[in-house]
Amino acid sequence: MAKKDPFVLRVPQPEPSYRSRLVRLDNRTIIKVIDVKQRTGLPMNEIIAKCVDFALDRLVIERTGDD
Repeated sequence: MAKKDPFVLRVPQPEPSYRSRLVRLDNRTIIKVIDVKQRTGLPMNEIIAKCVDFALDRLVIERTGDD
């Protein structure tokens, strides 16, 4: 059997937290965020950050095939 080439993923070093990143969201998600912004007056970046923090704090990762 021929030896297969490895599939390698290099994990980058963590970047300083002060750097911001552009994140693209689909139209449906943006509309939901805009709705929350209009109802609360909060900035969109704050709404998105709170939603992401909430989701990541409760994240459960399930891998398929791990029974």
